[in-house]
Amino acid sequence: MKKKKTNLNLIIALLICLLLPISRVSADTQIPQADLKSSIEYQEIDGFGVSQSADVYADQIYEHNKRDELMDLLFSDENGIGLSILRSEVGNGLNMPTIHPDINTWDFTAYQPEQWVMHEAKNRGVETFMSTVWSPPAWMKTNNRITRGGKLKREYYGEYAQYLAEYVKGYNLYHDIKIDAISIANEPEYAASWQSNLWSGEDFRLFVKDYLKPTFERENLDTKIIVGEEATFSDKRLKSIYSDQQALDSVDIIGTHYYHGKPYFFEQAKINDKKVWVTETSETMLSDTGFKDGVNWSKNIHDTLTKADANAFVFWLGAAYKNNNESLIRLTDKNNYIDAKRLYSMGNYSKFIKPGFKRIGVTENPTGNLYLSAYKNENTGDIVIVAVNNGQNNESIDLTFDDIDMQKLTPYVTNSKYNLEKLPDLIVNDRSVRLNVSGYTTATFVGNIFDQISEESIDYRIDDNLDDWSKISYRSDNWYLDSHNPYNGFDHDYSRARRTKKTSEYIVYKLDDLTDFRASIYYYKVLDGLRFEVSEDGENWEQVDYQYDSPRLTGGYWEYINVYPSNQLPEGTNYLKIIFEQGDRRWDKQLSSIKIN
Repeated sequence: MKKKKTNLNLIIALLICLLLPISRVSADTQIPQADLKSSIEYQEIDGFGVSQSADVYADQIYEHNKRDELMDLLFSDENGIGLSILRSEVGNGLNMPTIHPDINTWDFTAYQPEQWVMHEAKNRGVETFMSTVWSPPAWMKTNNRITRGGKLKREYYGEYAQYLAEYVKGYNLYHDIKIDAISIANEPEYAASWQSNLWSGEDFRLFVKDYLKPTFERENLDTKIIVGEEATFSDKRLKSIYSDQQALDSVDIIGTHYYHGKPYFFEQAKINDKKVWVTETSETMLSDTGFKDGVNWSKNIHDTLTKADANAFVFWLGAAYKNNNESLIRLTDKNNYIDAKRLYSMGNYSKFIKPGFKRIGVTENPTGNLYLSAYKNENTGDIVIVAVNNGQNNESIDLTFDDIDMQKLTPYVTNSKYNLEKLPDLIVNDRSVRLNVSGYTTATFVGNIFDQISEESIDYRIDDNLDDWSKISYRSDNWYLDSHNPYNGFDHDYSRARRTKKTSEYIVYKLDDLTDFRASIYYYKVLDGLRFEVSEDGENWEQVDYQYDSPRLTGGYWEYINVYPSNQLPEGTNYLKIIFEQGDRRWDKQLSSIKIN
């Protein structure tokens, strides 16, 4: 009996501990911390792009009735995601003409769809043009055809090197397009049913060392030479080049595709100061244009930049008639298209991280499913932080700037609700700022070390976080201070005012000569039944029109807004009433805080 009594007392004690309220202070200490150190520098970013002027895909966008709109979405900084790299195909006579149809002929006649795409991209700010060979012209190959593999005949190595040089020279001379980088082969390991050509690692070594580099030097070409571009994220085919210093000196960029494998650090490339470009990636098996696919691609880009130190990331297709995930924009007919979420998720990088930015140090995975990467432009003072949350819960962190002073950050958000939506600025206090990133969201935070806050700081006379009822004047009966935080939907705010019944309920504040207020509200799915009224004497009330910026998704279908009056409050206002009414649930609106002046 004594033993049973002891156990009962222990259970009672544990229950008392569980029922005790969690203090605000202890809750705040649970917020994860992250640090940004701009002095830690990694790779330089060369850009983000797509392969729009390759195979039949230049034709598809060229012939679309909304082609200008599509090009804006892909390449415009103002009206799209601001891609900075255009990858093209060196035409071989199948689907795209070749400049060298036989050994005695050179033909630089413009192929209109390709040239239109190139120049429209250039007009929208693209400065980096790379071209890849899928197959040399058929007459140079062992199988005398463009498709199903085959190899470049050894006796045509010199001719092929000159062919690439003439391509670069001709596009500059006849088409006013400077080819900045050229790749010898697309997926050299695969004898595909489409345009293809097989290369071994030894073939690569011999060709770049003894033929291509000498030809480019003789022709005074500064075009970068790319090798690799296997379908699997790998540089293993390049062992022969890595072991031959002269061959290695002939290469500028190690290219890879990302269809298989996982991003990893190409040690030999980086030791030898070679850039690493992901020149093609997409998903051929899935068919999804939604927000979860979008955030999945944000994580893929994050991994290539942080795990592989990649300098460039090129998605396979910009806009195409594809029912799978091979394109950022899915064309459905000549007049319509679907702009997949992955377009905007990629834009969270490409729109803000421009060529010349450097990746810098930041806590990569400070909590849960939240992943961070950070970038800077030393010349302009721009700082860009990309946060990827690929889980369902809202994630909150306090980010500290260790070695730079920031005044504010501007968020741009892509998720189920928004496409690169600009949200209200976040103020940085004492080099620290709280970042809240909702589930399945990519958020880019943009700031500048030279920015100054133009608004004068306001010293509010009432600043109520609703930890208790001490700062209100009076209220109706049916209120409750809620401390629950499912899905972290309330950003670590463990005390908020909400109704206990679906009746009209009010809270009143009294302040002489009240002129302004800022109320922070969480609401569930739809904001319904929120009113504000003011009064001079507490008896006669006048409704106040209010407004708020774009709502911020938090977690579990909750959204957050800052509410403020649309117009100046009437002179002589001494009372402010917040009214919750209507709605489907008694808890569907919650007052997080209010500031009154």
